Amino acid sequence: MHLHKIFYALNYRDYYNTTYGSALKTKTISKTVSLEEFKKHCDTDISPQYRNFIKHGGTIGFPEFAYDNGFGYAPHLNNPINIINKSYTQVKDGLALNLTAHKPSSLMNYKMKPGDILICYGSDSSGEYLGHAAIAYSSKKILHMPGGLGAKHNAKLWSKNKFFNKYATSKKKYVIVYRIKKHTVYARRAAHYAFNKMYHTVNPTYFTTMNLYHKNPSYCSKYVYLSFWWGDHHRGLKKHLIWIFPHTEKNIFKGSYKPKSIYKIE
Repeated sequence: MHLHKIFYALNYRDYYNTTYGSALKTKTISKTVSLEEFKKHCDTDISPQYRNFIKHGGTIGFPEFAYDNGFGYAPHLNNPINIINKSYTQVKDGLALNLTAHKPSSLMNYKMKPGDILICYGSDSSGEYLGHAAIAYSSKKILHMPGGLGAKHNAKLWSKNKFFNKYATSKKKYVIVYRIKKHTVYARRAAHYAFNKMYHTVNPTYFTTMNLYHKNPSYCSKYVYLSFWWGDHHRGLKKHLIWIFPHTEKNIFKGSYKPKSIYKIE
């Protein structure tokens, strides 16, 4: 292990206080969350993934990793439609807590569109990142890299039901659906590029890498990013990035291309 990796791996707990301040400053957490509670959250929800990230090539400090992963907390949403994945489990009347102003509906009410961005919480494709990311190819199929370090031809085309039965099974394991509403052609071209070029033609090996703009190897959130980067023009995306993390994937878009949260599926 290189010296900088040894330093990051051994000393990351020294940065919990700094990270706590950043979480407060960005209003990711409220002041009601104590420093001790936050440290416990870091130990259980962030640090295991951070250690794996460093082990497999990560080159950033703990505060940056935590920030880039949304500090491991659920995002502030714009009142998405709440959907209960009834194909996975039966929900008794009154048991499910409605977290939005909408009444929960079943998975069939999610009218999936090409280019929808699916961000998973409470679930993980590889153990190296917090969460998982995928892109909808059509109204019925989803493209993603489920992981397994070194797994060859790791881009998979799953049915809608198979994906959500894996990643949306409870209130603690759910999927937020983001959509680029103002540029539907842009989103559709990204989905088609992922299918034609990064599934059929170059199906990448799963590996964390700093070579962000190389299609192979790849990982879940990089795969989604490159679908948009190579699928059409670059105007809607931030440039000169090194790492892409699932929970802040929505932040790589800019201007009118920023996606909006439209569904929460659990």
